Amino acid sequence: MKKKKQIIDLEEQRMGLFMTDNSFDLDVMYGRNYLDTDNAQEVILHKINILESKSHALYGQTKTKDKKFFTPVRLKVMVTVEDGKQENYGGNPGGIARDDAGNIRFGIYLKELEEKQVEIDRGDIIEYNMSGQKNRYYEIESANNVTDETILRGDRYLAVEVAATYNFRSNTSLTLMYWNDNGIEPGTISGHFIDLVGEKRDIKLGKSVLMSANVQLFIITYDGNNDGLFVSPKISFALRDIPFALFWQGTQDLTSNIIPDPGFQWNIGLAYSF
Repeated sequence: MKKKKQIIDLEEQRMGLFMTDNSFDLDVMYGRNYLDTDNAQEVILHKINILESKSHALYGQTKTKDKKFFTPVRLKVMVTVEDGKQENYGGNPGGIARDDAGNIRFGIYLKELEEKQVEIDRGDIIEYNMSGQKNRYYEIESANNVTDETILRGDRYLAVEVAATYNFRSNTSLTLMYWNDNGIEPGTISGHFIDLVGEKRDIKLGKSVLMSANVQLFIITYDGNNDGLFVSPKISFALRDIPFALFWQGTQDLTSNIIPDPGFQWNIGLAYSF
């Protein structure tokens, strides 16, 4: 019998709990749609044109009247307004008091900046109307830019896996697997993974089509809020003598303390066997 090995993606391999690039892009699309429709918050970026702005020859500082800006750009964001505070004119504790609005923090998708072809830097000006009546202007103190640079780092784990399979028939089996992870490097996590899988393979549908189906019941318990009980059915179809199989897999949490709640996840894929 020819031994076959499926090349499966990361989502399928770990029961749909980890994301492929396509799933990540889908989440970004949903998030951006939320910011655009339900959230409906936006700021206007006034980016300084450092080439045309006049600066002091020695100190490199620029007076307000000498600053030049690029064309304003509207950005869809998620805004958080910090608590206001009371200040005194002239910095004198005995002076006239005034209430100042708190600083604002906002999150924005990198995709938004890429499409608008802008970057946010310290010193840029943000225009935001929090009351609906008056625009306020804020200077960027910290951009906290997150780059898309890939940083490779190796973490060491001590892992133990034990698996046992009972075959009822040549195409029907029940597998129990236990996986133990122990992170060695600082910042890594440790935990347990227990998986019970019932599978039936090579179900004949006519002369050319084969179907396989399995149901998994698995428990994860890792450091932090990473515990849960999940059920994951999977069904796949293949044609005889063709090394491709189309599969669908869903994952539903039965009980979990993971935040946000993973809920129901599913994916469709094409597997190749050789």
